[in-house]
Amino acid sequence: MEESGHILVADYSLKRVTRFDSDGDALTTWEIGTTGPVPGTPEGLSVDSLGRIYISDYDRGLIEVFSPEGEFLIEFGERELKAPVDIAISTDGMLYITDQRSNQLQIFQIK
Repeated sequence: MEESGHILVADYSLKRVTRFDSDGDALTTWEIGTTGPVPGTPEGLSVDSLGRIYISDYDRGLIEVFSPEGEFLIEFGERELKAPVDIAISTDGMLYITDQRSNQLQIFQIK
């Protein structure tokens, strides 16, 4: 959930993330994995203190970061991750990612 009270849903089957208001109405939708040769598959997501949205892209093995408005910012982890599933951000700016294929918990410092 975002600070605004909007709810973000990662849709693995439709390969997109949708933002809903508190009444359940869809506000915006954006596709995942549009920067690579194959579409992405969002598995988990988390929002940092600046409102940036971090999404684990299971099939492409990386993390995609979007602005609060849903604009793509950056992707990372293609060397460290194989199949990121769940993702969480701590209050001290640490990004925790569970990786299904490597059976590891990966930790990154976000800026």
